[in-house]
Amino acid sequence: MKRYIKIRHWNYWFGIYGFSEFPTEVEFDITSDSRGEDIVFHFDLMDLDCMEYYIENNLYIEKEDEGYNKFLESYKEFLNGAKLHLVTILYYPTSIFKNNFNYKIFPKYKIGSLLDIKNNQGESPYYVDIFIKERNVLAPWKLICHMKEIMLDLFGEEVELEIIDIPSYKETLKSFFE
Repeated sequence: MKRYIKIRHWNYWFGIYGFSEFPTEVEFDITSDSRGEDIVFHFDLMDLDCMEYYIENNLYIEKEDEGYNKFLESYKEFLNGAKLHLVTILYYPTSIFKNNFNYKIFPKYKIGSLLDIKNNQGESPYYVDIFIKERNVLAPWKLICHMKEIMLDLFGEEVELEIIDIPSYKETLKSFFE
């Protein structure tokens, strides 16, 4: 099956010293059409630099949140284990306070595929945050390799991927200062 990656934006600014050479986070859609209009799923893919920045600065999950200790425990297991990616938050279509997202560590809760993890309204997620256990690997030429593995693990099928839109470094820099 062929799918397309439509990048919404590359984030270069989570580097420790500000704007970094390589993107540390990329937000994008997987679509079924080459125009990028028929969205299958939304992703936010982050590397270790981004994850460490979030944890050190209490930006991803607040220390007061009931899921914080579980998140840190999963993070440590992730760093010391064989998994190359860590799914931490699933977002669902229903926008009811505290019910439209859920902290889940996947594939620990794996039933079949990511779409089998339903919320309390019986809905499948449409958006997911994923961390990968590498640094400086989110450049376009490496994104497809990571996503092929992730798609196989999370959705249970091999997918041929093509990037249809890549914002330039200048476009990303401009959006950073806007």
